[in-house]
Amino acid sequence: MDLSSRELQVAGLIAREYAEKEIADKLCISPLTVHTHAKNIRKKIGAKNNVGIATRYLLSLDQPKSFIPGMFFLLLQFFMVINASDVDMRKPMNANRVKRVKRYVV
Repeated sequence: MDLSSRELQVAGLIAREYAEKEIADKLCISPLTVHTHAKNIRKKIGAKNNVGIATRYLLSLDQPKSFIPGMFFLLLQFFMVINASDVDMRKPMNANRVKRVKRYVV
């Protein structure tokens, strides 16, 4: 990746799931600066979101095998975010089915 040293720091913290405000506090810079760095990173590496930044950052490391568990959970989180809009989490999936019980009058 052809990123500046500060952009590499920001990408590393994004890969560790820090929010922009947390990254700003950790690096002692403005949250707007962090947002600008993240935007520039996405533009340079062709990522659409923070998951893309994290994936490309982890794969660019010298020893990405040490981050395989992190990648697994990152991809799991990505697929959960994609599929969450299809599922209404507040009610069970079979809540639409109404069971009718026949009652016999004696």
